[in-house]
Amino acid sequence: MTITTETQVNHALGNPDLQIHHGELLTCVFRRETAACKDNHDDNDSGPSWSRCRLICRNVARTDRDIIEITRHVQSLRKDAASPGMPDPLRQSIQTRIAEHERAVADHQAGKGLSSDPV
Repeated sequence: MTITTETQVNHALGNPDLQIHHGELLTCVFRRETAACKDNHDDNDSGPSWSRCRLICRNVARTDRDIIEITRHVQSLRKDAASPGMPDPLRQSIQTRIAEHERAVADHQAGKGLSSDPV
């Protein structure tokens, strides 16, 4: 779902059932039942386990703020990937992450009805 109006934002933020947590590159609308970062052995229900966060999680949401940070992160990753002497396996891993982030930006822009310019 894409939230496009201030009314929708206020409704979401005012919903006591929603646990909204802002991370470095994404926002988590935390629901334990659908959290990819939680398992049956984790008794902590207070919020996401950021170190175990997965981009495929159903709780992931991206705000305009997140997209700005992702765009900055992609620029940094591109510089890293272009570093001389970077081992190929690490360079490939970085390229994979860049592609994931670019898809996230494109999906976000498409949800807002914007063209998907390259990051």
